[in-house]
Amino acid sequence: MNPTAGKSNGDEQSPRLRPDELAGVGRLASRLSGELRQPLAVMRNAVYFLNIQLDTNTAEKVRRHLGILLREIRTITGMVDNLAGLTTAAPPDRSLSDVEVVVAAAVDRAGLLDDIRVETAIPPSASLFCDPVQLSLALANVLTNSAQVLSDGGTVRVVCRAGNGETVIEVTDDGPGMSPEVLARAGEPLFTTSTGRTGLGLPTTRALVGANGGTLEIESAPGQGTTVRFRFRRH
Repeated sequence: MNPTAGKSNGDEQSPRLRPDELAGVGRLASRLSGELRQPLAVMRNAVYFLNIQLDTNTAEKVRRHLGILLREIRTITGMVDNLAGLTTAAPPDRSLSDVEVVVAAAVDRAGLLDDIRVETAIPPSASLFCDPVQLSLALANVLTNSAQVLSDGGTVRVVCRAGNGETVIEVTDDGPGMSPEVLARAGEPLFTTSTGRTGLGLPTTRALVGANGGTLEIESAPGQGTTVRFRFRRH
């Protein structure tokens, strides 16, 4: 990132939900969880079944559209997870986790389109004391946000480095970046610039990273892409 790019510390600048907002989100999350999870599971299983039944002579166009269906199912499932996770997140089940495995799980969960290239630079021995499921969800949220702004394809780079008593995970995209006004509100509950999004992805990410002992930073500027950075102190 360019040193002139704006920077936001999501832990300090993003306001938390007011009690009345939290209660409303909680009611909505409970309702969505009960009403959407079962049909989403049925739809996902149907897509998997159809993929298995297709023979090698089936038109590639059919497979491509099944992939689109599966991606959108994952998107809706992620929204439900974020709504529920923001208000009822379970305490982290922390263990020494392989960062490379966590990142791979996040990429799979995000279900990115083929025209979005994901590059990784993760030392083979990189590990982190965390809840791997929660951290993969946090990373998947960031990857999904990057994919939203890369409508014509692009690159997302995930880098992990350790030093100075901390482990840092960075997700950087080569998208259009954010204006100072948008950056100042990034991570604010219910704020979004994308149609069809809940505005709860980054707040949930911040909550999950914080629950695992980390902090979240966002660095961006117009025309320079965006970097979301997780910092974890090594014990």
